[in-house]
Amino acid sequence: MAQVAKRFGVGVASVMRWIKTPDPKTTRNKPATKINMEMLAQD
Repeated sequence: MAQVAKRFGVGVASVMRWIKTPDPKTTRNKPATKINMEMLAQD
């Protein structure tokens, strides 16, 4: 596992997750968030 992770430049946990579920996720359980630039400028 460590050799594969090093070869692809990812963590060992990512390799294990890909082995467990090789198909990519197509949906998310939460909506995409967009940064409010006006609120950011006030900080």
